[in-house]
Amino acid sequence: MCDTSRAPAVCVNARYAGMLPQIGDALSGVRAKLAGVRNLPVRWADHGDAPRAGEAALPAVTPLGWAMVRGRLTDPERYAWEAVGALALRGDCPQDRLSHRLSDRLLTADDAVAHYLAPDPVRDRLDGAAAGPRRARAELAAMDGGERRAWLSAYFAARAACRPQEVPAL
Repeated sequence: MCDTSRAPAVCVNARYAGMLPQIGDALSGVRAKLAGVRNLPVRWADHGDAPRAGEAALPAVTPLGWAMVRGRLTDPERYAWEAVGALALRGDCPQDRLSHRLSDRLLTADDAVAHYLAPDPVRDRLDGAAAGPRRARAELAAMDGGERRAWLSAYFAARAACRPQEVPAL
């Protein structure tokens, strides 16, 4: 069962088909911010196993009682934040390809993208004192729409191809 009204599409397995409208609502803000961004996966998908080529894993709605209670998402904002993480971390990039310098830049970019697309208020309070992430978040937010779409397109292309050296700096 898929919602293909915007990119990336959102697909859930048949067991949770009734959750698709809620999951789509939880991801609607993220999908709106990604409008016009290239190099995204085709869909978020919940197969119960590893995502296929061109997909990002949809956060699980199980175990019941944690992400879902009585057929309702317990924390749609947190769900969206987890889905954003899956967009950036799709692909199997070996850690040994990251130098310390690159990993710091990559972590800063990952944080800025996650914060822009689906801020996590709890995490933001905990991380709020760090100057590097604050500056990067502000730079991404301050870009005009075309500049931000181009930056995000380059970011997602580099992340998907496991080329951290090509992640644009903020």
